[in-house]
Amino acid sequence: MSRSKDDPEEIRCRIGCGILALEMTFEERLDRIAERHQALAESVKLLTADIRQMAEENKERDRRWDNRWGEVVEAITRLVHVAEINEHRITRLEGSE
Repeated sequence: MSRSKDDPEEIRCRIGCGILALEMTFEERLDRIAERHQALAESVKLLTADIRQMAEENKERDRRWDNRWGEVVEAITRLVHVAEINEHRITRLEGSE
């Protein structure tokens, strides 16, 4: 026995602005929604894992940059000290002439 279009369990689903019309039962539509929900949940799970991995990689990169900048600051400080010593030396030499 076929169902009429007025049957409450029957849903008319139009896809592509009415170009393709499918008649689906309520259960079929629920199954389809459940499949989409599962696919979305898996996508979110994968995206979350990717974001966590990227965050860990960023932390490691930031740690390396912090160490490197610390080395650069130490080198600049040493150069400033050498420049000050040389400036004092030159001032002493110029004063003794």
